[in-house]
Amino acid sequence: MKSEKLKLFIKSLLILLLFFSTSFNSKVIAQSAANVNDIMFQAFGWDVHTQASVSSEGGLYNFLKNRTSGYAASGFNVIWLPPPSKSTGGVGYIPTELFNFSQTSYGTETQLRALLTAMNTSTPRIHPMADIVVNHRGGTTNWTDFTNPTWDCSSITSTDEANFGTISGARPCGTPDTGEDFNGGRDLDHTNLQVQNGVKEYLTRLKGLGFDSWRWDVAKGFSAGFFGDYVNSSTPYASVGEYWDGNTATLKSWIDGTGGKSAAFDFSLYYNALQPAINNGNYGALAGYPGLAGQFGYADKAVTFIDNHDTFVKPGSFVTSDNIMKGYAYILTHPGMPCVFFPHYYGGTYQKDGVTVVYTANKTAIDNLMAIRKSNGINAYSSVVVSNTIGFYSATIDNKVVVKIGPGLWNPGTGWTLKTSGVDYAVWDKTTVVVDVPSLTIAPIGGTFVTGSTVNVVLTANNSTSTIFYTLDGSTPTTASLSAVGTKSLAITSTTTLKALVTNTANVSSAVSTQVYSFSTPVVDVPALTIAPVGGTFFTGSTVNVVLTANNSTSTIFYTLNGTTPTTASLSAVGTKSLAITSTTTLKAFVRNTAGTSSAVATQVYTFSAPTTFTVYFKKPSNWSTAVKIFYWGVTGTAPAVTWPGVAMTLDCGSWYRFTFPSTVSASNIIFNDGTLQTADLSATAGIRYYDNGWLATAPTNRCSTTLTVYFKPPTTWGTVIPRIHYWNALPTGSVANTTWPGIRMVADVNGFYKYTIVGPTSVNIVFNNGKTGSANQTPDLLNKTDGYSYTWGAAARMSNPENSKTKLVVYPNPVSDILQISSPSAIRNFKITNIQGAVLQQGKPIENAIDVSNLSSGLYFLQMKLENGEEQIQRVIKK
Repeated sequence: MKSEKLKLFIKSLLILLLFFSTSFNSKVIAQSAANVNDIMFQAFGWDVHTQASVSSEGGLYNFLKNRTSGYAASGFNVIWLPPPSKSTGGVGYIPTELFNFSQTSYGTETQLRALLTAMNTSTPRIHPMADIVVNHRGGTTNWTDFTNPTWDCSSITSTDEANFGTISGARPCGTPDTGEDFNGGRDLDHTNLQVQNGVKEYLTRLKGLGFDSWRWDVAKGFSAGFFGDYVNSSTPYASVGEYWDGNTATLKSWIDGTGGKSAAFDFSLYYNALQPAINNGNYGALAGYPGLAGQFGYADKAVTFIDNHDTFVKPGSFVTSDNIMKGYAYILTHPGMPCVFFPHYYGGTYQKDGVTVVYTANKTAIDNLMAIRKSNGINAYSSVVVSNTIGFYSATIDNKVVVKIGPGLWNPGTGWTLKTSGVDYAVWDKTTVVVDVPSLTIAPIGGTFVTGSTVNVVLTANNSTSTIFYTLDGSTPTTASLSAVGTKSLAITSTTTLKALVTNTANVSSAVSTQVYSFSTPVVDVPALTIAPVGGTFFTGSTVNVVLTANNSTSTIFYTLNGTTPTTASLSAVGTKSLAITSTTTLKAFVRNTAGTSSAVATQVYTFSAPTTFTVYFKKPSNWSTAVKIFYWGVTGTAPAVTWPGVAMTLDCGSWYRFTFPSTVSASNIIFNDGTLQTADLSATAGIRYYDNGWLATAPTNRCSTTLTVYFKPPTTWGTVIPRIHYWNALPTGSVANTTWPGIRMVADVNGFYKYTIVGPTSVNIVFNNGKTGSANQTPDLLNKTDGYSYTWGAAARMSNPENSKTKLVVYPNPVSDILQISSPSAIRNFKITNIQGAVLQQGKPIENAIDVSNLSSGLYFLQMKLENGEEQIQRVIKK
């Protein structure tokens, strides 16, 4: 027994030296000493702004500000906040205007500043951490137009997907990406001085708001050295990168690449130790100093976690409270900088990527574990001695705390006191830990109220046995101040500065909370009514959404819809009223305030008439490109606003293009253009309009004539005889007359093929022949053939000759397995795929110059393509 104790002592001493020595490692610089004792809080989930508990307090910033003193008392040192800039998608991860801090899902800039002030002045101080999203940006109105700040095309990497395929906006013109590509936005070129200076200016502005720490989004997105430069220039209190990789060596390499300037989230511990142990009972995964936190010289660079706003919907994530708390029992007693997740702390229902996760609140249980960590001085350098990994995990940390995770009964023996426990976890220590962290709630919070009213304020301690001490004159409360046990109600009727704190039965006190209640006489309310939109003429079948708004939300709106004068007995609504008007209506309304004063009656008439179709047809000049657009302005009616050169018109037929205005538009100014060439300023009213070097009075005759071209390759046994085509039974009926046998001579094409074009029909019956009868001299009856049909006598294929083609068109890969790509300087109008017998197997218009051929069997096929420039090409394709 003595030898076993001696071995345990020696093992503990060696591990203690191992972790302690990391503080002297050459890679550890700047932020390490400050952060080793910290606990971090990710103060949001993916859709936290939709949580009722958050929205009811006016948004996330207000919610967190109201609880800042409680976070400080619980032991949080760093609070990670969501991205603070305007973005697409609502949650902040595709920023469009980096310098716009007012348009977010979490609150206004004013609310953000108030929150950051509360954190920076809390006792102890909380360090606010901003989520920095600078791997990519989103355009303001198209793919690449960056504003606030404005950056040009050189700010986007040349390898970004915006350089490939169809986009709106300028093409990227930077250098190749130095990291992994991100398809959700435009990858920023961090070799570009414009981007570097812009990021540094952004960090400076964030510091001006009150942030002092950085969390880097998509750390794989660009070279680690740039992160080190940004940290060096901004000197944050703490920095951590989201380098999403479970390989410990890769995480270490990224940290080294920053010059040791930043920590990283410990995805290695998450994937390789916590998931196998907690989800599968493989507790051996927790032995051997797992993860980045167990690496010599990197324990103070490891931020450990039990899921975040991205991983919570991924396979292997922790969903049940039992598994979640086993995870926190580990990271809150072990080395690294542990991070607590908002949904785990408060509970709630969260959704992302079609996955819904429902959490139960674990605030009290997590607070208990944090209190044990803090009171025993457990930090990033703490030593760990593992005593069991079979069936459950047990370990001693710094010889001060013992943790057991997993099923079964077990205890560390005498000398240890159980401090907290839950399903399949327990923690012991040798000290007396205060797990009752006193906190105070004051509701409602301070603000400005009407003179003569009473504000009923309730102060509530988190523990009914704790004592509330308060003052009403702005002085700091002490234990000699006014007091109440558990709760206190106050009726405040005049301007008052309330200050209060809570002391529990162990004489531990909360921070002082301050709320100011101001009273003022309201401005005289002169009732007024706004009606929007105003009356006018609208199209039958449309809906006019009319909103009546009183200038005071407590005033009552009285209204009628039949032209009669409204009274206080008429239809009514308080503050505002929305009406959906679909037929001719005379609306009359007035407002009456709470003092009984009424506004004048307002009248608006909404008249409805049948809409007129408004379609314009434009014939493209021969020297224009096929990218024909229409730019319109000065619209009579309602239509989406457009910017030059406008919106694309739809190819109708031949050189004619068309565009139909919304049914609400009755007239507009117009310019037709191709982005370079344009018409003069034009105008048109509703109706069917045609433009061909001027507005036409009627539709031009034969504007969209139909043609049908077929192809035939005769056998060599026919010699030099020019093949003939005999056709009959054309559709539509009467579109072209039948030929008389043996028909009409065809025209030589390429590669031994002949072709013939018939004007009028969409389909026709055909026999190809050499002027004689008999199976050796004619084909069978080929029925109901359409444009592009090809028939080869034997196995040869009609192919267009690239040497003779004006358009250099490339089809790849060939042979192909599934997706066939087409590279062509001219747009492809349509395509057909035929087998060697000429049967059409697939046809249509390529989608982004690609055709899905995965449904075809292996073999040889012919791809026939019609281009916008009128040219036709056929190429041989082999399907694997």
